[in-house]
Amino acid sequence: MTVEPGQVIIGELPPPAEGPLGSVPYQTIELNEFHELGPDGRPARHRTVQTIRALVDGVSTHRYVFDLGEARVEQIHGGTPGDPYRIKGNLWAVELTLPRTLNTSDEHSLEYVTTFRDSENPVAPRFRRAAHRRIENAAFHVTFHPDRLPTHVWWARWADYRPPNDHIIERTPVDLDDQNAVARHVSVLEQAVAGFLWQFDQPLSG
Repeated sequence: MTVEPGQVIIGELPPPAEGPLGSVPYQTIELNEFHELGPDGRPARHRTVQTIRALVDGVSTHRYVFDLGEARVEQIHGGTPGDPYRIKGNLWAVELTLPRTLNTSDEHSLEYVTTFRDSENPVAPRFRRAAHRRIENAAFHVTFHPDRLPTHVWWARWADYRPPNDHIIERTPVDLDDQNAVARHVSVLEQAVAGFLWQFDQPLSG
């Protein structure tokens, strides 16, 4: 898979509201996201590999936030997930309990998989990541099933992930590689929302 050269994305994403989406006590210093779509064009599996660095003493959990409620988070390495809970609207979260408590400047790696349940609810044709705090060395991968390939894919930026301001502010066409996938490397993502957006011209038959 060909990975584009890293870019720096620093936006103007408004800060999170007080409460469950408030500031977190760690920074992501490396991130790999692997998003896989099934033959129906819907999300099937998502794997996250992430290294965090504690900014304060006493960090014992990692909060994973996503916008599909009908999902299950499974541990592979570095953290034990709790039950998903709704934050607001379509935003859900899972707290992953770390195997050790981190103190300031301690680093810790996690790997976890999100699987998606069958649902009749429509799913937006996109994968995006929001970063209030600085994320470094991030790579985003989306793989499409050969039975359901998109006619158009874009690398995109959004003004926000929260309605009504979650409109696209920039998008660039990208091509699938020989593995039916797209990828993008970002050196820095901060106060911004970025990811992939795609389009299927033909609806599923039946």
